[in-house]
Amino acid sequence: MLMDIGKIRRVQQTVETAQRITRYIYNHNWILSLMRKYAGGEILRPGVTRFATNFIALDSILEKRGALRQMFASSEWYDSRYSYAGTERSKIEDLVTRQPFWQQATTIVKAIKPLYEVLRAVDSEIYPLMGFLYHMMVKAKDQIMEADPAHGWSYINIIEQRWEAQMGTELHLAAYYLNLRFQYNIDGIGMDETLLDALRNVIYKMEHDPEKAALCLEEVIMI
Repeated sequence: MLMDIGKIRRVQQTVETAQRITRYIYNHNWILSLMRKYAGGEILRPGVTRFATNFIALDSILEKRGALRQMFASSEWYDSRYSYAGTERSKIEDLVTRQPFWQQATTIVKAIKPLYEVLRAVDSEIYPLMGFLYHMMVKAKDQIMEADPAHGWSYINIIEQRWEAQMGTELHLAAYYLNLRFQYNIDGIGMDETLLDALRNVIYKMEHDPEKAALCLEEVIMI
């Protein structure tokens, strides 16, 4: 899922820019030392494979944004030989001191973070119950659209394709519907046709006697 999101062009370009900045810093020992002085630590470096790692790296460089901009505006930087060395230096300095890269990176991290948290929950040893997991994904999609209204659907489409194929089963939907915590706290869940259809199908698969299945469904809906 994250791998597919990482292939979206604007996401890919932003990760490549972050790679370019960190590669330049880490390829020069003096600049690396200066960065550590201003940032108080390391910047996680984006890789070329797992997008989960790249997401964490983007978040890391965002945390160091102020320190990096201070570094490139410092007298130490301007007095050094690196501030006059080559076109790559001027391009990196321009990327760090101007807004477009940071704005794009901020939007991407804010949009992807809700999904990342859900996937972390799935991978954790304490696996959330099916109903809670479905609720987490519903909430994550809402947060993604709120974080990036202009491009959120490009993420949502990927999520729905992957999620529905792997986790969006009728059993998950039924578990979500039957969770009393959501029944009493989310408006409209009791009459959601998608959830009701999933619940009906699950009940009729478990109870082959039509009369008993109908009675069970009636009792559940009346909760």
